[in-house]
Amino acid sequence: MLKEGDNAGIVYCSTTKQVDETARLLQSRGIRAAAYHAKLDADTRRKNQDDFLYDRVQIMVATNAFGMGIDKPNVRFVIHYNMPKDVESYYQEAGRAGRDGQPARCTLLYSGTDVRTIRFFIEKEMEADNGLPADVKAEAARKAEERLKYMTFYSTTQDCLRGFLLHYFGEAAPKKCGNCSCCLAAEQEAQLQVEYSRRRAADNARRLTEKPRRTKAVAGELSEFDQKLLNALYAQRKRLAGKQNIPAFMVFSDATLREMVEKKPLSTDELLNISGVGEKKAARYGNAFLRIIEDAVGSRE
Repeated sequence: MLKEGDNAGIVYCSTTKQVDETARLLQSRGIRAAAYHAKLDADTRRKNQDDFLYDRVQIMVATNAFGMGIDKPNVRFVIHYNMPKDVESYYQEAGRAGRDGQPARCTLLYSGTDVRTIRFFIEKEMEADNGLPADVKAEAARKAEERLKYMTFYSTTQDCLRGFLLHYFGEAAPKKCGNCSCCLAAEQEAQLQVEYSRRRAADNARRLTEKPRRTKAVAGELSEFDQKLLNALYAQRKRLAGKQNIPAFMVFSDATLREMVEKKPLSTDELLNISGVGEKKAARYGNAFLRIIEDAVGSRE
């Protein structure tokens, strides 16, 4: 599930104990992970948050205390290790992935134990001596149970997940989004695999009768040359960000670097035609990236 290369991600857990255990487990597997929850002292929380924001840490394992006010655009995945207490919390936390407009993945792990844990906290709040009248606490518990019910429905439904969320918040939605795990059900995936195998067999048969020819990379995939160039641009961005003590995306976004690889600008004028490159950024960082692109293009020739 965490085979995401160096992509940034957030793993949400319901208790501080699970946060600490999960962070240690990931660290033991060689993954750059940090923990964030209310029981950590303020300095540790601030350091771990900055490490994640500045890409020194790949994965943040956290309770729902993490994320408010954090706008890290290149979060590629959010995993809920436990079911959140309500749909509102899930929607807010899942929405922290893919803010740069690039594809991102949200995974919710569900267990009946999660429901019991959330009910335990609801009952604990009911029993708390907080000065509230009994009828007020009873109404709050009833609403919390109602929200938990819909979160459980979401976690177990076989209908379109996006449609469920939109309907929950009172918006219209198509019957299927074609992108969530429910829409991409096992039967449909099997049918796609059969169709893929049939087409691949036909393609192989056709190639046997054709003369060899150069083939282009599949759309969205990078050639070996372009991937090396992209890695070099990532490394340069990391160096520049480190020198200025700013997050890497504030130099250039991932999408901007990918467009540089695609168009391979060799001058400032060409660089300014890349999305996300303005005159200020071109003046500040342009030459550093143009040199890398020029060297790469020159070596290929």
